[in-house]
Amino acid sequence: MKALLFITLLSLSFSASARNCKTKVTFNSNSKVNPSVYKCNDGSISYSQIKSTYVPSTAGQVLRSLTGSRFVPAGRTESYCGVTSALNVFNAYCKKYYLNPSSIAKRYFDDINPGLRYDTLLNGLNDLFDNNSGCLRGHWQKSHPKSAFDFIRSIYYKVNRRKGYWKNPKTNKTISPVIVLLNRTPKTTSLHYVTVVDINGFNPSNSNSIYSDNCLVSVNEWGDQRKFKCSKFAQESRQVNDPWELSWMHDYYLFSFE
Repeated sequence: MKALLFITLLSLSFSASARNCKTKVTFNSNSKVNPSVYKCNDGSISYSQIKSTYVPSTAGQVLRSLTGSRFVPAGRTESYCGVTSALNVFNAYCKKYYLNPSSIAKRYFDDINPGLRYDTLLNGLNDLFDNNSGCLRGHWQKSHPKSAFDFIRSIYYKVNRRKGYWKNPKTNKTISPVIVLLNRTPKTTSLHYVTVVDINGFNPSNSNSIYSDNCLVSVNEWGDQRKFKCSKFAQESRQVNDPWELSWMHDYYLFSFE
C-alpha cells in the first residue's frame, strides 16, 4: 500500500510539473536577438517573462519631499506581462520573428503606470506591427464582451480564424492567438495579460458549455502553456474591475488582430 501511494504521489508530482513548451529556442552566439522563449507542443511559442524592475519617479520624489508624506509613491514596479504577450502574438502574425523584450518595452509599451494600461498595449501593438514589414496586414482591436458566455465564444471564434504563421503539427490547424487581461487575485489591482491560443470542449451554441469540465482554455505565459477551465478563466477576466480603485473598468478585455 505504501509503495502504491508513493508511486501515485510521484506520478501526480511529475504530471503537475510537466511542461507543454519543452524546447528552448536557440540563437547564434553572435546574434543580437537572444530572448528566453520556448516552443510548445501545439506549434505556438511562449516567451519567458523578464523580471520586474523598479522605475523611480522624479515627480513622485519631489512631491514626497514637499509633502513629507511616505504615502506618495516615489516610483513604480514595472512588470512585463503585456510586453510578453505582445512578443508571443508578434511571432504568430509576423513570420515567426523573434525580438528581445527590452528592445520593445520602452519604445512601444511604456507609460506611467505599474504594469501596462490597456490603451498603451493596444497602441503599442499597432505601432509595432505597422513598423515591421513581415507582419500580416491588419489592426489590433479591443473588445468588451457582455457576459461570460459571450467572452468565451468571442475568444473561440477569434482563435479559430486560421490567420497567422503558427500551425499545430498534429492537426495542421492555424493558430490565431489573442490577448486577454485577467485578475488572478480578486480584490487587488494585480492584473495580468496572457496569450490565449485555443479553446477545446466548447459548444458556441450552448451557453452552459462553458461550465463543462471539458471546456478548457489554453494559455501561453511564463515560457510555458497551461489550461484553465472556461468558467474559471471567464471569472478571472470579469474580476479586473473588482477592486474599487478599478471599478471604472469594463468586465472583460479582449485584444484581437483583425
